[in-house]
Amino acid sequence: MLNNCHCPAIIISASSSGSGKTTITAAMATYHRLQGKDVRVFKTGSDNPNKSQW
Repeated sequence: MLNNCHCPAIIISASSSGSGKTTITAAMATYHRLQGKDVRVFKTGSDNPNKSQW
């Protein structure tokens, strides 16, 4: 059983690739790490512009 588990999260999305999601994510992760937070970054889905391979 977990007591007092607090897991804040943020989701960053945009309507297209090349819009700066990775840059924003890296900047935010760096900022929070410098504040002493334990940061985990996850990426899901395909961000491949050549979707014909799928």
